[in-house]
Amino acid sequence: MGGQTSVLTTPVVAFAGIVADDSYVKDIASYVNAEASLQMPFGTVVMQGTNDNDCLTLTATNQAKILGVVAYSAAYQKNTELAVTADANSRLGLVSGTIVQVLKRGRIWVKVEEAVTPASSVRVRCTTAGGGTYGSGAFRTTSAGAGLSMVLVGCRYLDTAAAGGFARVEFDSLLRNQFTAD
Repeated sequence: MGGQTSVLTTPVVAFAGIVADDSYVKDIASYVNAEASLQMPFGTVVMQGTNDNDCLTLTATNQAKILGVVAYSAAYQKNTELAVTADANSRLGLVSGTIVQVLKRGRIWVKVEEAVTPASSVRVRCTTAGGGTYGSGAFRTTSAGAGLSMVLVGCRYLDTAAAGGFARVEFDSLLRNQFTAD
């Protein structure tokens, strides 16, 4: 009879897209993944699509109207709303046509592309170009190069995290000029 031979003694701190607290200071809105075929990974930044209720993956600093960060929910249906295969950056997310919960203001856990601290600038990758580890919408602290990333205004890291680790981000995209081009 086979049995469990090991036990995890240090639980995972978080995973990308988990809303970090239950405070009343948060705003989550619903949008539709309007990408033709791209999935939207949890914990990544998305921008306004063509229609009022559409969202798209980030593409360029001069065209992006940031909506917020894709929030995780256990209510998504496996095989119809959740992708079953990872994207080119080994991320699973929400398939095209799915209603996406987007955190516009609040605290959320994100996976960081490089080491960050609470004193770090919050930047987000705008494209898959430039050798990014986690693809469009991924969080970082240094510039990825001209047109490849943007600084998020009204956003800060709350934790120290190593590259590939998780940090809480306090995010506010409501009624602001929320980014500056790198």
